[in-house]
Amino acid sequence: VLSLFTLAGVIGGYCFYGLQKKFKIRVVVIGFLLNCLSYLFLSFSKEIITYTIFSCIFGFGYGVLGPSMSYFLGIGLDKDYRAASIAFSTILSSLGSFGSSYAAKYTKLIFNSDWERLPFVVGAGFFAAFAILFLFVKMPKPAVGEIKKEG
Repeated sequence: VLSLFTLAGVIGGYCFYGLQKKFKIRVVVIGFLLNCLSYLFLSFSKEIITYTIFSCIFGFGYGVLGPSMSYFLGIGLDKDYRAASIAFSTILSSLGSFGSSYAAKYTKLIFNSDWERLPFVVGAGFFAAFAILFLFVKMPKPAVGEIKKEG
């Protein structure tokens, strides 16, 4: 399953460019929605085939979400600061990965539950909240000096 998740993430990253051209900044919403829906299905999946399919969908969404966040963070910045914004998003992603096992442990403690898939449900809620948030975020204007003149 992990190998297929990784392959789907590679495909999602590859598809990012086409999705970004079509959906602009809203491509980040696609990543959050795919991850939300796949987490919900993973929460209640009982068969290995459905678990594998929705893990792949999560991988694809994850592959879209990574470059989407870098794109979102960098679009309104001067080109000299874009590398710093990508570094910042990578740092936050790595901290999130490191803290995920602790988050899963404490989620079950907070909700006083032994259900192994509870963190998926809570995670789906966070993905849904961020998808809704990014639906209403105004698209940043391109940084000064980045606007192309026609004519």
